[in-house]
Amino acid sequence: MPLDITGEEKMIGGVLSLRQIAYLGAAFVAVFFFSLLSIPVALIVLGDLLILVVAVTLAFIKIDQFPNVSTGISLDKYILLWLRFRKLQKTYCLEELNE
Repeated sequence: MPLDITGEEKMIGGVLSLRQIAYLGAAFVAVFFFSLLSIPVALIVLGDLLILVVAVTLAFIKIDQFPNVSTGISLDKYILLWLRFRKLQKTYCLEELNE
């Protein structure tokens, strides 16, 4: 059986990687503690859904924008790279053309 060293190693049943397990586990812990708050039930349900949607999106969505990556890059890594790019100071140099 050939090894695929380009992707993440799937830890649970060949389906979930450690990164995905961490996102889903953190989401369920956050949902549990958010549900303990003494706020209206409608807000609890909306908050729980928002937390779960963000966690599932970060865990499973891949961006196929990069041509040299065959399987795409995960959304969380894409966001980190985008934030790092936005944070870097960009300098632009204008050179005069001597003709």
